[in-house]
Amino acid sequence: MHSSSERRVAFSHELLKTFAAVPVASALLVREDQPAGHAEALVRLGFAVEVRVPVAEQALVERELIAHHPGPLSWSVHAIGEPLAEAAFDWVVWALPADPSPGAIAAELARIRTALRPGGWCYLFSPEGSVASEDQAASTARPYAPRHLTAWADTAQLVEAATPWYVAEEEALHAIYRRVESDTPV
Repeated sequence: MHSSSERRVAFSHELLKTFAAVPVASALLVREDQPAGHAEALVRLGFAVEVRVPVAEQALVERELIAHHPGPLSWSVHAIGEPLAEAAFDWVVWALPADPSPGAIAAELARIRTALRPGGWCYLFSPEGSVASEDQAASTARPYAPRHLTAWADTAQLVEAATPWYVAEEEALHAIYRRVESDTPV
């Protein structure tokens, strides 16, 4: 486990297991507060990916993607705060920040919701070490819990598609939500 000052977003094999079943023609938005290679892995799987990272990380992420995928571009890198196209993505992948601001997360989920096509999916996961395992002391303060993810998604009008689950190898929570409209096919 990492101390809070060393906490980082873990590369998630759980995420890749999910995306093994997603059609590669799906448009993906990957939002990473701390670059972890998820965008690179998804590009390698054949997805066209739009990546959103902090401004300071843009050049680093671009270099990594160029180094591992020098062929025709199937990705683009932008700053997190830049406007998102409306209803442009089938999936959004968000590696949540290490130090969450609940209001900011709910607001960003609402912004992400508008970028999802009706029926689109949002895969969230917390940083490595952000959730105490069941055998750890309940007094250990951790920034993420299933009730937090659910409350933030509810505020953003995203519907729970998979109950948040704990990934022991990462000491992290994962969850999938969906943008549902009255005419969204099930």
